[in-house]
Amino acid sequence: TVARPSIRELGFYPSVEPGTDDITVGNPALQLSDVESWDARVEYTWGFGDLFDASYFDKTIELPIESLVIRDPANFLIDSSALIRTFFNNPNTADLRGFEVEARKNLGFFHDLWDAPEWLRYLSIGGNYTWIDAEVARTDAELARAQLYYTALDADQPVPFTQLAPTRRLFGQPEWIANADITFDHPDWGTRITLAWFAISDILDAAGAANIGPTGQIWGLTLDRYTDSFDELRLVASQRFALPRNLGDLTFKFSVKNLTDSERRIIYDPGQTLDDIPERALKVGRDYDISLTWSREF
Repeated sequence: TVARPSIRELGFYPSVEPGTDDITVGNPALQLSDVESWDARVEYTWGFGDLFDASYFDKTIELPIESLVIRDPANFLIDSSALIRTFFNNPNTADLRGFEVEARKNLGFFHDLWDAPEWLRYLSIGGNYTWIDAEVARTDAELARAQLYYTALDADQPVPFTQLAPTRRLFGQPEWIANADITFDHPDWGTRITLAWFAISDILDAAGAANIGPTGQIWGLTLDRYTDSFDELRLVASQRFALPRNLGDLTFKFSVKNLTDSERRIIYDPGQTLDDIPERALKVGRDYDISLTWSREF
């Protein structure tokens, strides 16, 4: 397959993403990314909705499109206002591989074994876990420009990091994703309720760069920025009502995302800092959604 750049990634105009102060300028010179992918999956189902499956996937991406933070050459200020986000085709091939496991178990067996309540037949628990190894090599120019900042000022002074890592995480890819849920689904009542937990590792938000000033000298190094790991709870409930005279069904659905109101942070590359150093932190709040759907079979 191919990955095409979006209008935002191509558009050569400044814009600000809602919720941040990042100034983004697209790159009209972006090219398509060629993607070759393979995956294999095995699945076993039994009983009333019980399942277990495992899958493996492997991808290679030529000229991956990535986001980076650079200094605006027209801005002479030495602060964060001089930084802009843009996009580029990394000339190095990105490798992405990983596996996923998923399982679901209906709790009706409690009723069969110990005469538990009947409604347990409609209760199930499940979850999945995905592990991803996605990396890409840094460019030679990127490594050479950054080396200045990994040299001790005093020859006898040790430094914690001697160079920029030659490879890094592929843009937009986490190391792992985990989901778990408990679901009550009674088809005769038309009732479905799910309480779900979601967690994700840190994700590369923008690659850093050694910023070049108007005179051609390197002014400063911007480290890679990551969206920090977080987890949240979600609740989804729906109720189906049968209309009289064979007029169909009405389904009322209510959902809440981020019940825990968990914090979101942008941190500097944890592999190049001694501790998690946040660039910014914010609360995204909770999302509420209400919908009413009518359906009828003909």
